[in-house]
Amino acid sequence: MEDRSAVEDPRVTIIVEDGRRFIKGLKRATYDLIVLSLPQPSTASINRFYTYDFFREAKGVLNKDGIIAITLPQSTGYIGRSMQTANGSVYNSLKSVFSYVEVTAQEYGGIFASETPINIDPETLENRFIRRTIHTKHFSQYIFRDAFSPLNVDYVRRRLGDIKFINTDLQPSAYLYNLMLWSEVHGGRVLRYLLKIRGWHIISISIVILMIIAFLTFRRKRRVIYLSIFTTGFSSMSFMLSVILAYQASYGYVYEMIGILTATFMIGLWAGAYLSRHANQALRKLFYLELMTIILALTSSIFFKAEPLFYVLILLVGIITGRQFSTANLCMDEPGVAGKLYGIDLIGSFLGAFIPSIILIPLFGISHTLLFIVGAKAFSAVMILSVFPSFLKGLGEITKEKFN
Repeated sequence: MEDRSAVEDPRVTIIVEDGRRFIKGLKRATYDLIVLSLPQPSTASINRFYTYDFFREAKGVLNKDGIIAITLPQSTGYIGRSMQTANGSVYNSLKSVFSYVEVTAQEYGGIFASETPINIDPETLENRFIRRTIHTKHFSQYIFRDAFSPLNVDYVRRRLGDIKFINTDLQPSAYLYNLMLWSEVHGGRVLRYLLKIRGWHIISISIVILMIIAFLTFRRKRRVIYLSIFTTGFSSMSFMLSVILAYQASYGYVYEMIGILTATFMIGLWAGAYLSRHANQALRKLFYLELMTIILALTSSIFFKAEPLFYVLILLVGIITGRQFSTANLCMDEPGVAGKLYGIDLIGSFLGAFIPSIILIPLFGISHTLLFIVGAKAFSAVMILSVFPSFLKGLGEITKEKFN
């Protein structure tokens, strides 16, 4: 009943809209306080409210003395490495936007940010609370002494300040860190090794894998086509994931629009398959489609600048993917090969969803994930080029001239 009477107060206005999109629509400073009453950023959907980009948007709608208050996972005692990384990435993101950021003791998990100094002196806060005769059922003025104990606050500030990661829309690292924290709480230890992954690890492993694949597929037409379909499944799923995360961070309500995005991709698949009904120079067409994927990945950031362009990007990805699958099928001479190609495409799609969402996007960002797609499709294009008769002839002439 108390909650109902509060809602019925004429001073209360309830706005049913995606919070991120609502703040984007505000054109001026409006609020004195923003309280982020959300779960910890353990998913990409929730994480977008804990990013550097969102904090900048929130700062733009706060008045001069306005404060944003958030709550992160609490710790009773020592702050472990996983919690330090998860909470520190959000703390550091806030410090990159606001001039003043204050914390509570680790048992409370509170963080407050503003453009003006925030008074967290326990005695001052307690006296203000008493003078204003604020009646609360679950809060006592004595909590200030514990929550803002100088010793505990200084400890939390130092622990979180040691983390240098910044959580952004295009590199949503905090959701991975919180996933690692959840795994650690439940006894899992595998995910914590992800923190040790560096860019050169990915590059080194990729080079070794590509060298092995090149040895097995170079100048072997059937294997080259299988490779092309595998990278197509990987790149299309990675593309979809990157576009959805970027769209969600920028415009919200992704669950409302996911049907339209998926339908747009499926229409593109149908259109691409329809445009590839004939087998004329199918292998050459497959090579050109690889180049088109590379160009699309390199220019995809342009499509992130306006909402309608996201649908154009998804449609183009669908068209190219549909054409690649259909064209690869036309390149093969044996009957019933479509089933094999589909299976290989599914394997590529699985890895295209798993690797970017767990490793590439949170650790290195969407832009680097798209560059990874460029590298995979460039390698696939070179392998297709290796089976062209003209390429082999030219390669033979170059080798002959070198030894003569």
